[in-house]
Amino acid sequence: MIDKRYFRYFSCGVLLAISSAAFAQFERIDGMTEQGEIMRFCAGFKNRTDSQACLATGQKRLDELYKQRISENERRKRGGPGEECIRSTSDYCKAQKEAEREARENQIATAAQERKRLAEEQQQKLQVQRAAEQERKAALDACKKSREARLYELANAILMSRMAIEMSESDIEREKSIGKKTGVMNQKALYDAGRLIEDSKNLIKMSMPEYQSLGGRERDLKSIASKNPCAA
Repeated sequence: MIDKRYFRYFSCGVLLAISSAAFAQFERIDGMTEQGEIMRFCAGFKNRTDSQACLATGQKRLDELYKQRISENERRKRGGPGEECIRSTSDYCKAQKEAEREARENQIATAAQERKRLAEEQQQKLQVQRAAEQERKAALDACKKSREARLYELANAILMSRMAIEMSESDIEREKSIGKKTGVMNQKALYDAGRLIEDSKNLIKMSMPEYQSLGGRERDLKSIASKNPCAA
């Protein structure tokens, strides 16, 4: 027998108006799966009331089939409403399509919000990096003006000048030794070495008083020169 739940939304008057022959025919709808098939079947009823009841019953049948066939996994896999609902105008399929549309809109909105969040986060990171770089530069500039930094510069200048004097004196002795053996000396090499010695001595004369005025001692030259107070 026909499941009478298909006719709940009909009034009692409409139900009484449906012929007994139509009731018997409605059982055939349970085997139908296409909307066009049901419409053609229902068009065969001459009684308009029977035809309308047939269409309503058929639509109910299709809705039940749609609910059974369309699963959440299938909708997620296809990214849209099920194939059965593509051309259907049933209330169930309309709701399905609307739900899918809202889901897509929500995904788009969520993606836009995420892009905005990432952009703001990146901007904040850049601002933090710029601020840190400015602080580092300011700290370095302040360090270079400090007493310790000046002592470091002077100690290195004095030690490098002394090293240059030693090397130049060694070059002069070498040229003299060659001259004794060959009778020829490289006058330019002697001049360059002598000039470097003189320049280095002058630099020491200018640097040592300031070094000492800042508290630097002779015995601390190497230790001070080896530690850059402004090194990162």
